[in-house]
Amino acid sequence: VVKLLLQRGANPDLRDEDGKTALDKARERSDDDHNQVANILESPSAFMRNKEEQKNKSTSSTSQQPGTSSKPELPNPQLVRKVLHQLLPIFCEIFQKSLNATVRRTSLSLMRKIVENIGDLRQNIDDAAPNTKERKMSADVSAGAESLIAVVVSVMDQEDDHEGHEQVLLILESLLEKDAELWVTELVRLGVFERVEAMAKEPPKGLEETDRSILRIFAEFFAIFAFFAGFRE
Repeated sequence: VVKLLLQRGANPDLRDEDGKTALDKARERSDDDHNQVANILESPSAFMRNKEEQKNKSTSSTSQQPGTSSKPELPNPQLVRKVLHQLLPIFCEIFQKSLNATVRRTSLSLMRKIVENIGDLRQNIDDAAPNTKERKMSADVSAGAESLIAVVVSVMDQEDDHEGHEQVLLILESLLEKDAELWVTELVRLGVFERVEAMAKEPPKGLEETDRSILRIFAEFFAIFAFFAGFRE
């Protein structure tokens, strides 16, 4: 506390009504804490000088040359996208292998945030070619996105996981906003549409009304798009 006060401009030479300084008061006590305070106050200029150095550093950092910008540089968008693509299957694997409810809930939330910020989830030419024999989705979809849909299906199969249902609905919403042409086709083919439609017709008990309305909207949207795509008679 004494060091902080000195750094913030406290005057160690101030005296009380008896004419004693803080150093005098500290020397009146013999315990270790007051001895440490006395040692600091014997040479307070060292800490006060640090404050002056900080002021000089802050002044020099704020002074800018003409033409420079004070805004922090944003990270490389391509690098961010690459890192998010690498993190997505990792969190999917953590979710699938973990038995801890908190870990699964946190992983699912992080997956939702990744989907919201990752941009395109189509397979890139630069990406490593996946093993097509093990894939259930089209070659246009990245391997990380396929793992994500497996997680979505797994969560939707758990009837009492209302919080998980909300997360996967938000994930589906982000996917449809980014590329409805691709994702409606894939989600219908993988049976996600049927699950959403079933939940919309008979919402699980305890599900909030807002979540029920989202389910109905999703089911209607899937039905319309699937009809025009020729998936339903």
